[in-house]
Amino acid sequence: MADKLKGRCLCGTVNYECAEKPLSSFFCHCRQCQLAHAAPFCAEAAMPGGSIKITSGSLKKITTAIESGALVDRYFCPECGTHIYAQAQSYPDATMLKVATLNDPELIKPEIHVFTESQLSWSKLDENACKFEQMPSK
Repeated sequence: MADKLKGRCLCGTVNYECAEKPLSSFFCHCRQCQLAHAAPFCAEAAMPGGSIKITSGSLKKITTAIESGALVDRYFCPECGTHIYAQAQSYPDATMLKVATLNDPELIKPEIHVFTESQLSWSKLDENACKFEQMPSK
């Protein structure tokens, strides 16, 4: 990737950049993402840990436990509430960037669906889409 990925929150207070390529990208249907984003699923890109640099503004953090009991730090704009990324405390090597916050979200196209065991019945997926009931192992 020649250029840095750049993005921002809804109100423009928080801006970020990342010069790394995504490790993977996916649509997450877990219940925590549904609640955090008030949406049936969230498009995420797993970026190398520590690769996202905040260039303006600052983020607020909330720590939540997922079904397994593992802790996840979720980072968002304190002004407008836009979620920028999440970090599983047990997996610091990847940061889950929210793809829709990119200035050009077309740069990353999620290819798989994870945690489809929590998929809402009215949220239909392409029959040919690659789906996993949980997060696939490495």
